[in-house]
Amino acid sequence: MSDPVERYLSSHSMEELARLYPEVRDPPPEDTFEIAIVLAGAVSAGAYTAGVMDFLTETLDAWYAARQDPAADVPRHHVRVRMACGSSAGGMNGAILASAARYDFPHVRINTGAGDQAANPFYRAWVKQVDIRPLLDTRDMDTGKPEAVLNCALLDTIAAGIIGFAGKPADPRRRAWLDDPFRLSLTVSNLRGVPYSVSFRGSQGIHHDMAMHADSVSFEVPVFAAPVEAPPDTLGLPLDKAAPEWRLLQESALATGAFPLALKPRALYRDTGQYFFRDIAIVDNVAVYSRTIDERRWDFLNVDGGMMDNEPFEMGRVYLAGSKGHNPREGDAANRAVIMIDPFPDTPKDGPGAFTSLLEIAGSILDAFKTQARFKHDDLALMQDNIVYSRFIIAPDRGKEGRGKKLQVASGGLGAFFGFFAEAIRRHDYLLGRANCQSFLRNWFTLPENNKLMAGAWNAHIQRRDTYAQNEDYRGTHEYQIIPLVGAVRQREVQEPWTATAFKGYEELRTLIENRVDRLYKAAVAHLGWGAKLYLKLGWKFEVRKMLLDKVRDAVDAAAKELRDDP
Repeated sequence: MSDPVERYLSSHSMEELARLYPEVRDPPPEDTFEIAIVLAGAVSAGAYTAGVMDFLTETLDAWYAARQDPAADVPRHHVRVRMACGSSAGGMNGAILASAARYDFPHVRINTGAGDQAANPFYRAWVKQVDIRPLLDTRDMDTGKPEAVLNCALLDTIAAGIIGFAGKPADPRRRAWLDDPFRLSLTVSNLRGVPYSVSFRGSQGIHHDMAMHADSVSFEVPVFAAPVEAPPDTLGLPLDKAAPEWRLLQESALATGAFPLALKPRALYRDTGQYFFRDIAIVDNVAVYSRTIDERRWDFLNVDGGMMDNEPFEMGRVYLAGSKGHNPREGDAANRAVIMIDPFPDTPKDGPGAFTSLLEIAGSILDAFKTQARFKHDDLALMQDNIVYSRFIIAPDRGKEGRGKKLQVASGGLGAFFGFFAEAIRRHDYLLGRANCQSFLRNWFTLPENNKLMAGAWNAHIQRRDTYAQNEDYRGTHEYQIIPLVGAVRQREVQEPWTATAFKGYEELRTLIENRVDRLYKAAVAHLGWGAKLYLKLGWKFEVRKMLLDKVRDAVDAAAKELRDDP
């Protein structure tokens, strides 16, 4: 048993461990609805997720501000966002929520001025700052080997700005919808792996050894209250953002978004005691935990969390319900829900049904590994339910304009990297996220009137109940908004027109792309022997360089054409 585990078990009772790691979590109060937000991987469509988060924050703030007036005709039930978990770009948006949780900031609509745009942490990071041009800069190779296909210095700057965000302190009463502290969990693909060993009877000392690469890091984020002791598998963040724990969150946000090869992998570390408590259970008043690593500290290199778990839905569900619990699914009983924000809720592409070529088979093998790693067997049982009130999704919907179109977000081309090519593309998706969140809260995130929340504290003093009724009554029952639209957020969000000509094609970036490719090649061959250098230089000069740049050009121009053809 490692020292961290010994120390923790010696100072905490079994009752406390059972409370921190419940098999079945106690239900919330009857006047409260609990939420876990799942932020799926998105690459540059993180701008869409950012828009959703911006509108969701604004709506909850507006409702909780209005209810401070005892005479206000607004619903009086409570909502608690208990946790957020995310992968890749979604995880980075979760880090923005954590950093901005105790601050007010302006929200961005179609007519919002430049000053307020810059003061919004979601908009600033995802629309104004991230862009392909600085990612193609070559100065990262001036002093050493390239760490990735793209220059990641810009991402370091953005991440530092996210963690350092500070605005006007928010009124705690307006942010009472956010658990304090709340849980933030980010998935990472741990390249080192976490070792596990299973004993078998049959031969002395024989074990079956395994390694877990689908990893995660979790934080307890204080909003207004002084920090409290976090569970042993979770890092508690202090109120002071200058503390080193916030730096670890910054690096974890970069790690979950480190798209393999394109962006550089990120090194993280954990006290190994955190791994011991990951799979804890209480059996006969004894703590049963995972025995894995003998070292005190585990250092590991990471790439994009979405490679292993792009939609960490189960993480949010278990946090709400407990390891063996479930969230009530029926409309009259629902009191918790997972909301997943997913810019690409697409069906995985079919693999080959017959032999094609070795190159295509190699690509299909990689696709199969990735798809299988993301497959969630336990969720299959839920497919049998036609109507479930414990899980919801916000996904891109361009309305009538987008019906039958291939692209629902403008950033969907080039493997979802295309949003990095033009600010107008990211802005379109951000405002679409706001509009889709408004539609979701108005029409879909609802409960029937026979639910205890709706029949009790929700409508006890409401005169204008139709104000908060579902507009599209597709379930055939009278339903009401769980998060009511109050005040200015009731005004319909105006979307940006489709950005068909936001980026014209490869020629806009030819010089930057060719310079980057040439520098990557020089760095790759710099340490080879003279014979290998000569051979590669000849191939590069007469064939490889042109073939590679032609493929890049064709892919970029195809994405630009797709944008033009899909208005």
